[in-house]
Amino acid sequence: MSRPEAYLLQTDAPSISVSSLVRTQLNQAVFEELGNTRELPLRVAHAESVSEDLQPGESTQGVVAVRQELKTPAVVQLVFDGEVKATAVL
Repeated sequence: MSRPEAYLLQTDAPSISVSSLVRTQLNQAVFEELGNTRELPLRVAHAESVSEDLQPGESTQGVVAVRQELKTPAVVQLVFDGEVKATAVL
């Protein structure tokens, strides 16, 4: 796995309660309910995964460490290889 890019997403006026989504990966429908977001880059200190190459429909587990303290709830988006995105509320 190449090191992903990581962003803290700031939301203006979400139509959902972000705090109710803590520890949740967001699907596209829920992500769109966040409304307009602004990306603030986070520095990735370390990244590793069990499997490096995945085929469509496969999954893996991994760890991404950032060097910034985040306040809960924090909406974080990881971007892998510039195109695959995963958004979660931490």
